[in-house]
Amino acid sequence: MAEDDLTGAAPAAGPETVRILAFSDADHAEAQLWAERLGLERVPIEHAQAHGLHLVPTPEGLELWAGAKRRHGVARVDFSRRSESGPGAASQPLHRAVGQKPVSVVDATAGFGDDAIALAGFGHQVLALEKCRPVAAMLEQAQSQALQDSRAQAIAQRLRVLCTDACQALPRLDPVPDVVYLDPMYPEPARKKTALPRIEIQLLRRILGPAEDPLPLFEAALSSGARRIVVKRPLQAAPLIEPRAGHHAGKLARYDVYDAASLEGHPPGAMTSPRSPKQTP
Repeated sequence: MAEDDLTGAAPAAGPETVRILAFSDADHAEAQLWAERLGLERVPIEHAQAHGLHLVPTPEGLELWAGAKRRHGVARVDFSRRSESGPGAASQPLHRAVGQKPVSVVDATAGFGDDAIALAGFGHQVLALEKCRPVAAMLEQAQSQALQDSRAQAIAQRLRVLCTDACQALPRLDPVPDVVYLDPMYPEPARKKTALPRIEIQLLRRILGPAEDPLPLFEAALSSGARRIVVKRPLQAAPLIEPRAGHHAGKLARYDVYDAASLEGHPPGAMTSPRSPKQTP
């Protein structure tokens, strides 16, 4: 492996430490502010760890780097890739799963905000929940910048970011949302010759750690009082639970739709899942 090649690096067993990187002398003051706000160590570029995770203030916004140099891989929240709902939006599976009439949506697993921004672009009022403080900070700063950009302002105005644990927040939401959207982290697959996931997914796995059991999150979504729950799944994966009210498949992912009213009165053990012994073949 070349010294600067991180694509084959073995993933860490748990969440990795994130440091604030002051990329230049001009960035030191802003880096220090973020370090104090997030409770993270600030390091100058000459002391950056070659393979470490670094949160980097840039003129374009906060970026998460996969190493000490940007070319190792980078993730950022980008409102510019989304525009307000156009003629093609109605055919998108996420739009069909959530519903084409504007409603209130909670994205309980916001990550770098791609789906939350898309939902706001469709016209929904979106509350994005993210428990990882550095990632939530990236969302908040990107939204603040988008509010000053005429091209993204309308979308940013329909988006609110909250740094919190969704399992704790969902049952206490007021007002109750119409829809809760879940995109739980999938377990790391065993890989031989298959391609690595895109860099944003790799970085989320590094900063969040191993995938957690998604069923408690689904139960929390049920407790929110939302009438609809939408769960994003790999295209060929089994549903998280049954019964579903429907599903909408794209090229790479499937959006499973649940009618909360039809699940009322079902204890968690009564809802079948791929790991449940009550599931019928």
